[in-house]
Amino acid sequence: DLEFASWFNGANSMHESVSSGFTDFMYRILTADLLKNIGDPSTTSCCEIGFGGGRLLLPASFIFNHAYGIDIHDNFQRVEERLKSFNRSNFSLHKSENAEKEIPNNNIKFAYSFITFQHFESWSVAEQYIDLLDKKLTPDGYSILFFGDNIFCVLVRFNPVLVVTLGL
Repeated sequence: DLEFASWFNGANSMHESVSSGFTDFMYRILTADLLKNIGDPSTTSCCEIGFGGGRLLLPASFIFNHAYGIDIHDNFQRVEERLKSFNRSNFSLHKSENAEKEIPNNNIKFAYSFITFQHFESWSVAEQYIDLLDKKLTPDGYSILFFGDNIFCVLVRFNPVLVVTLGL
């Protein structure tokens, strides 16, 4: 499990992997300012683009009514088993190419991606995900997309997506 979890985010123990997921989710992603805008997360859905080993999807599943995960890898069953080992069942994992038809439109209040976009082979891939979020987010929904290797800090609001790029 540690080898699998560390492939996505380095960790020296499973405790460190889980702890860092909760810390990053609560202090970098689901901030107090964001909570003011989205309201009570326990009644809404969220979505992670690039869920990897489920490190951030796990805390999201404790906070939101439903957590969607979108990714391209072939280890969905491992991630599902890991999340279920924490008694989580309020999540669904989706291949990128299937997310359009499997996730209902206007259903997600908050979407996020934590340094996944920097790995895309072209900006057109990022645009495809932004277009997907435009359909899947509620009209008053928000999205935070982190770009780890970017030296710029830009905050853009377009309905219904909020894009943040940060040099982490």
